Amino acid sequence: MLGIGTRLRTFLFCALAFLSSQIPSPALSQNDELNDARRILTGEAGVVRKWQASPEIAVMHAGEFDLAHLRKTIEFINSHAGLGIDANVSQRNLSSMEGSLFGETRLEYRRSGGDKSTIARVLFPDGESMSASIFVYKLDIASSSLFLVLSRAAKGARSLSRQFVEGVTPCFFYAMSLRNEIRIAHIFIRDELSEEVEKACIYEELVQVMGLLHDAPGSAHFTFDNMVAPKSDPLDWKILEALYADDVAPGANVEKVLKNYVEIE
Repeated sequence: MLGIGTRLRTFLFCALAFLSSQIPSPALSQNDELNDARRILTGEAGVVRKWQASPEIAVMHAGEFDLAHLRKTIEFINSHAGLGIDANVSQRNLSSMEGSLFGETRLEYRRSGGDKSTIARVLFPDGESMSASIFVYKLDIASSSLFLVLSRAAKGARSLSRQFVEGVTPCFFYAMSLRNEIRIAHIFIRDELSEEVEKACIYEELVQVMGLLHDAPGSAHFTFDNMVAPKSDPLDWKILEALYADDVAPGANVEKVLKNYVEIE
């Protein structure tokens, strides 16, 4: 039979052991961080996708659009991915267009330039056109649905397209790749969002379309968790730098990117 002193020491030891088990160790925290990064990066067959050529961005809207926040996001991407994206994006306010979008609007894909990059070109019924490798749409649901079909997102991302049209999700992106090199992307943002949600959509979708292609629900480390509330110190910059390191090619194994990630201070 244990004495009172022995039982007290045993109780205190067990209590301290229990409390210690409730505090995540740095190793466990880093493990969660890497698991989130792996989930965000991993494409088919455990490889990553990324841009090689600097994408051109164009915006279509039918009212107010936070262009300043888009440019701020582009600057963030350029500073950590080194893509040199032009922040002076082309834009068109379709509310001033004469006639209807429906019936004659076309969207075509074509190769462009010596690097054989792919460009999407939209031809409007009034004779105007826009070309880009990333289109951002902030339109009413009818107009968005037209571009969902023309861009092939309605087929290639059927579930997300339906959730968007039904109002389940405020925004999403659809990216098209060739041999794991991202060539074209379309970002859809609903037109009735609050300023806070619109900013969150612009940032999250544009950063993710750089190759951070999946969400990490509930992540304590990254923005890409389907939550509007900002993190106090998200590590989005670090995962971008790891993906766009010179030694990472489209189609590289995700573990190569994670090795870079761990080495970044």
